[in-house]
Formats: sequence, C-alpha cells, structure tokens
Amino acid sequence: MEMLGLGLGGLALGNGFWPTPAPAARSPKLATVALARTDHVFLKGVFAPAFAYPEGKIDYASLQAVVDGAMQLLTGLKQPADQWAKYVGSQDRVGILVDVQRPPVPIILVECIIDRLVQARVREDAILVLADTERGLFAAGYSLNKDQPGVKAYATDSEGFRGGISRLLLDSCDVIINIARLRPHSKFGLTGAIYNHLALVPRARRVALRANPPELPSAAARPVIRRHVKLHLLDALNPAYQVPPPPGTQYRWEYGGLLASEDPVAIDVTGKQILESKRAQVKGEPWPLEPPPTYLTTAQTTYRLGQADPAFITVLHTGYAGT
Repeated sequence: MEMLGLGLGGLALGNGFWPTPAPAARSPKLATVALARTDHVFLKGVFAPAFAYPEGKIDYASLQAVVDGAMQLLTGLKQPADQWAKYVGSQDRVGILVDVQRPPVPIILVECIIDRLVQARVREDAILVLADTERGLFAAGYSLNKDQPGVKAYATDSEGFRGGISRLLLDSCDVIINIARLRPHSKFGLTGAIYNHLALVPRARRVALRANPPELPSAAARPVIRRHVKLHLLDALNPAYQVPPPPGTQYRWEYGGLLASEDPVAIDVTGKQILESKRAQVKGEPWPLEPPPTYLTTAQTTYRLGQADPAFITVLHTGYAGT
C-alpha cells in the first residue's frame, strides 16, 4: 500500500488549519479514496476478434482484481466477503445505482460486484440494479426484471417518486451502492459519483439541476438519499480525457483504474485530477477541464457532502503504477 502521486501535488494528507467562517473554527473533514489499477482492461487477439470487440474484450479477472484491490484498501480487510459486509448486511435489500450514460459502466464490472455481494450473504433476489430509465438499462445490456427470480433490474422513472425521491430507494432498498463512470463534460466539467445521484430524483428536477450546475449536489444531499448511499465506486478503466464526438473513442485511454470511497466529493475530485493529469501529459502543459467542475466546491461548502480540498484527501494506491 502506498500514497498515490498523480503529479499534481496536494493529494496526500495535509497539515495545518483550514480557514472557516468566524466565529467558530471548524476542523477539516478528512477523506480517503482507494484506487486500484490493472495494467490491462481488455483482452485482444484470437479470442477477441477486432470486428466483434473494437477495443478488445474486457478481462473479467482484471476487473475482479481491481474491485477486490480497491475494497481492501478502503476497508483494511483481506477477505472480499468481509469487505462488502462492512456496508451491507445479509438481510439488506441492496440497490446498485449504475451509470448508463453512453458509454455505460461495463455490465461485467457490475457482475463482479454482484458476485462479491452474494459472497457476503446478500440474496440474489434482494439485489436490484437501477438507473433512471428502462431504455438506458436495456441499452447498457441489462435484462429488465421486476418479478422473476434472481437479480432485479428496473428504472426509477418506471416506478415513480414520492416526496421527490425514487420509490425504489424508499420502498425497495436498504442500502445503495453508487457506481458511476468518470467522464469529462462540456457543461459541468465532469460527471461522476455526485452526478449519478440525479437518477434518484424526478425527471423535472434533473432538468432543473442540469440547468444550474452549482445545485447539482442537492440531489445527493437529500437526507434520506445520504442515509441509503453507503459506498461510491468510480469507473476509470478507459475514460476519455476530452469531450469526444460520437462514437467518442479517440480521446480514451486505458487507465485501468477503479476508485472507491465513502465520500462522493472526494472521489470525484480525485477523478478530476486523474483527467487533468492525463490532459497535462498530452498537451505538455497544464490543461484544466473546461468548464471547471465548480459544483464540487458547492458540494462541500453548501451541501456538506464531503471533502473537495485535495490537501485533505488521502489517496491509497495498489496495482499498476504506470501513466
């Protein structure tokens, strides 16, 4: 285990005082982000022909390794069943909130997580994969399942909302695991763990928040949502470092990373630094995201969702250490 250096400075745990408004001083809230990496995400060659797998076929073993590595760093526990049991109980109904924007979080990554949940004695029929729309779930490769045995999969929009919050969360989930994909964005700077919470509020509210980026974190800040969402995972397996036009492959690179944290702000801030580190490498000079994702600051200062200052975020690293 080692402290990760992304070449940007300020990621390691800092010392000193964090200025806060008078009259009372407030100690900084420290955050931990675990980052596991693999030296390859895709298999290529005879078992992954280019006509069927343009980028290669995802390697299940590599994905399982980064899932286990990130969770071990985050929890300090060696056995996968124990790692997941820290966040879910055997009697819990577990929702996996999955990012299905194109390109979506790989379904095989979700399958790795489901396998580990089952090892932690969560029943398959108590696991629900959810997103905002059934169309998005179907396009991401999920078979919609509401009533049949096994893992369920259906959308918040199809089940409706109560008090501005998804009925699926209120009535069908005791714990939510949030799995987002790291992406640059032309309007918000980036989307990740905080943005993925929009699926839990009504469509009209999503539209309003997208029109006012500083308020994006307000969805994740709803008290009942905060109580349910216990863990955040951020897919940085092959992110884009620049907003691409469709089909959007030319700016993607095989970073091979998965981030895990209990803090949605800290995990997005760390994702931002990964993107900006790559952008600086490509351009040969600092190349910040444009526009800057300023909602990460309001997520801390206005909504108290977590830590946005890299000086107070500890990033733990395991696995591949290349660029």
